[in-house]
Amino acid sequence: MKKVITYLTVLIVVVACSVSSEPEFIKMENIFPKKVSMLKVQIVSDAVFYNPNDVGCELVATDITVLANGNEVGKATQTKNVEVSSKGEFTIPLEVSFSPIKLLEDRETLATSSLPNLLNKKVEVAYKGTVTLKKAGVSFDVPVEKTDEILLQKK
Repeated sequence: MKKVITYLTVLIVVVACSVSSEPEFIKMENIFPKKVSMLKVQIVSDAVFYNPNDVGCELVATDITVLANGNEVGKATQTKNVEVSSKGEFTIPLEVSFSPIKLLEDRETLATSSLPNLLNKKVEVAYKGTVTLKKAGVSFDVPVEKTDEILLQKK
């Protein structure tokens, strides 16, 4: 009898706390240049997700490629540990740093462009990749894709 009660209790807990659907990417916000110089451009942003499940998750990894004006400039890195709560939104702060020369389509453009002028123009920034979340041994790869335009001037 004791085994049956234990089994039923475990079954109820598993069913009640099940992961019913994958968390989803909602939006990218607060995208802005934190540092802009002749040697380095640093862009920060917040990726916002929604967890529809009754249980929280663990953030395992971020694998997000960042493109600026169509050129791959680097990988976004997570800047803080994030708690993924149940039934709600959560935000992952991201950061990418790169040389402003990567904004140029090719090296020939470098000869005809003024780097200071390039750093004071609008740039199309695209985020493409996945965020991996895990709960109870089950991993979720949540796709991230967002393109926005920012002015490369430090706030």
